[in-house]
Amino acid sequence: MNESKIIAAVDAFTRWNRPWEFYEITKAHVFLSNDDRAELAEIWKEVCRADHWMHPLLSQGAAAADQSLTARFPWLPSKTRAQFVNAASYQWR
Repeated sequence: MNESKIIAAVDAFTRWNRPWEFYEITKAHVFLSNDDRAELAEIWKEVCRADHWMHPLLSQGAAAADQSLTARFPWLPSKTRAQFVNAASYQWR
């Protein structure tokens, strides 16, 4: 797994007018290895966990998801975590 490639792929996503495309576009980056894609899938699974998003306010769910990513994937910079959390929040709206 190459953490810097995962970070680069995630941070490259800018199509926030189509947030539902985040995960598919991110994992399709040609420079990602199969191990990178597997790690990306684990991060996506974690950020989308239902228990993060069962709070009354979306902002509370986002904070819970971000905290979980910080604990489980401490190598993710805050900007990259924010990309994941933003995309996951659209899944739960």
